[in-house]
Amino acid sequence: MSDLSQARIHTHRDEEPWHTFETVDLGIWPRDTIAWNYLVAPSTGAQEFEMGVCRIDPGGTHVLHHHRERAELYYVTHGTASVSVGGETFEATPGSAFYIPPGVSHGFVNRSAEVFEIVYVYNAPATREGVDTFWDE
Repeated sequence: MSDLSQARIHTHRDEEPWHTFETVDLGIWPRDTIAWNYLVAPSTGAQEFEMGVCRIDPGGTHVLHHHRERAELYYVTHGTASVSVGGETFEATPGSAFYIPPGVSHGFVNRSAEVFEIVYVYNAPATREGVDTFWDE
């Protein structure tokens, strides 16, 4: 039987804090307009991976970048955006899912009139001591 003593339930709510690079990296903000909300992360008790929801408002962008150590996967829940992964670009729409290995450059541009929203998962959580986002532009 597993030990659930450290399990925590976290439900996404719009009134919960949305994070931006304004508080993480003043060098890239305000060019990068993505906002994210942690669902599963060290702050919710998880140490093995990270999961959350990201949104990019109409006309916004998530600047081309890569993560040296962390792999990501995304699932689009709302809206449409141009997604660049490893030099290739495609339109991501609701139901699209894609994987980004460590070290592969990627970014998003929302050219639509609606919010682009995605669920993301990292294979390891970010830490303040070891930020793993490197800007490629």
